[in-house]
Amino acid sequence: ERGFYREYFKDFIGFSRKYNAEVENVYITTNDEKVHNLIKTKPFHESQEEVEPWSEEEHHGKFLLKIIPNIELRTKLLAYGAGITLEGNGWFQQEFKNEIKKMAELYSKEES
Repeated sequence: ERGFYREYFKDFIGFSRKYNAEVENVYITTNDEKVHNLIKTKPFHESQEEVEPWSEEEHHGKFLLKIIPNIELRTKLLAYGAGITLEGNGWFQQEFKNEIKKMAELYSKEES
């Protein structure tokens, strides 16, 4: 029984999994050295790998997650604010950008 759960949950974090969802490559670019080091020492998922170490010259680094994206992952990523950006133009990246746009609109309404 434990083997079933371990296998079922190995490709995503949390509990939300869309039916027939597949593992995707999610590239995270870090824009802040402290954020980069935090993500490096506290990985999102066991599949996480550092594909570009932090560069003082370019002021960024990069990680790769091989994961089924879901709302729990999106929530964890949003917690890093401007410290990260997601690469690519897939559905998950678009969903992430749309959430940020909605948040910005809410804050811009408060200022007017």
